Amino acid sequence: MTLTIQFVLGYGIFVLIPFLQNILKPDHTRLRFLLLRIASAAGALSLFFPVQNHFGIFFALLWLLWCIGNAVTSFSEFLIWGYDHFGVFLNFIASALLLGGSVWLFSTRFSWQFLGFGEPWKTLTAIHFHFSGFLLVSVFAAYRDKIRKCSSGLESKTYITFNCFYLLGFVLVAIGLTGPRFIEVFGTFVLFSSAFVNLFLLLKSVWKDAFIYDRAIVLCIFVFGFLSFSLALTYSLRIFSPLDVYWMILTHGLLNAFLFLPLLIYLTKRQKISLPLRKFSFSKIHSKGKIESDFFHSYLSEDKAKEGLTDDFSAFRRNDFDPELTHPSVRNFYEFTDRYELNVKAKPNHFFQRIWKFLVKHFFAKLQQLNLPDQDKKILGSINSISEEKDGRPSPRGWMRVDAQTGKPIYAAVYSMHETHQVTYMNIAFPLPYSNMTSVLHIEYSDFTSGIQLTTIHSRHPLGDQGVYLVIAGFGIRLPLDETIEVWFDNGLKARHSMWFCGWLYLTLDYTMDLKHE
Repeated sequence: MTLTIQFVLGYGIFVLIPFLQNILKPDHTRLRFLLLRIASAAGALSLFFPVQNHFGIFFALLWLLWCIGNAVTSFSEFLIWGYDHFGVFLNFIASALLLGGSVWLFSTRFSWQFLGFGEPWKTLTAIHFHFSGFLLVSVFAAYRDKIRKCSSGLESKTYITFNCFYLLGFVLVAIGLTGPRFIEVFGTFVLFSSAFVNLFLLLKSVWKDAFIYDRAIVLCIFVFGFLSFSLALTYSLRIFSPLDVYWMILTHGLLNAFLFLPLLIYLTKRQKISLPLRKFSFSKIHSKGKIESDFFHSYLSEDKAKEGLTDDFSAFRRNDFDPELTHPSVRNFYEFTDRYELNVKAKPNHFFQRIWKFLVKHFFAKLQQLNLPDQDKKILGSINSISEEKDGRPSPRGWMRVDAQTGKPIYAAVYSMHETHQVTYMNIAFPLPYSNMTSVLHIEYSDFTSGIQLTTIHSRHPLGDQGVYLVIAGFGIRLPLDETIEVWFDNGLKARHSMWFCGWLYLTLDYTMDLKHE
């Protein structure tokens, strides 16, 4: 029996995991995949050395180290997406489960018990983490976007909910193995019932537009998945007491490893499913403390002076957005921002106003950065051409905004643009001490006639780069902040800047923009 268990685990590590990783995270340089191949071969080989053998321990350690690196990489991907993409979060959880599985595999190379378990339970637990943990959760993570596009809003939310139940069931089973029996039974029921719901929604999203061949695969996966989950539940409930661990491996284990999961991964390949990426440049500019009105002078470029936040507003053109349909005054503001002065009326949430006044305002006022207006103000601005070499992004320009009454800076921001998948984003960096806060905005039509809206809210364009990020040493972390800026013309040029924290609207700023008096 031990050899059968080791063979199943080794097959999962050497065959299924590299196959799935190559689908979900294509590696064009092939270096990362080569390292995975070496590590997976080492992990599989480690199982066939005697316990306490130095080679077996070394090979298992190589697999453990790769799993640590994979978990760190997945965590960094989760940080840049934050709450914007549930699938990326789920992929990080999958990588953490794989790391747990590699720890259990490493423990099998020693004769001592691990967390109170000896063999074959150490190897069986490693299998559980590799198969039911990493492989299945990774597939569930990858299909998040497919289900969002091809299913109803209710089904999409149900998929998220039952994936959370699946993870809860996984934890309850682990607790139940060393605790009360009813927790194990309840956890197993939650685990496999939620897995079945997720599988049903996943296959349903594929079925609608699938060819006959793919529909045949879907039917096979559904049948094998139902049998596999039913067998697991049967063994957990001890319904057939004569059936021991050996029979569980021969039925549930082999069915999972050689029919259900391979077909599910193969279907994923045929559907060209992969995990989303966010990869764009952040500004290298940061402050060392207080922002002065001449802050940008040390970053100036010798190129032609800039007058606006963009040189040509038509750069935002795409299939669903025509800049020519926006009001000429809106385009003029973005191309010749330096010619305008701003008057702002603040509409803060009353609770926010109290928090801001007593806890936060003093800090940002002293910093002279992101000093959000909490009362009506007149704001003057100036545009500076910034060095591309010092900023790290194309054609950057700084916009220093000061209080017209005091002359003190309110905002200092470096504007640039970047393009991802034929969509141009406004990329705005606010220098902070040894870091910066970057707002990446997606542009679209506003509800106001001939107006525009720039937003960081991800739900309207789920795979976009938009968001608010804290950038430290070039690495971006998605913050639970959002903003929307609407600009339109109605008896004058106007704008509305709305800001949210965790979905809570805490401040609205209404602007009027007028040409400066010479």
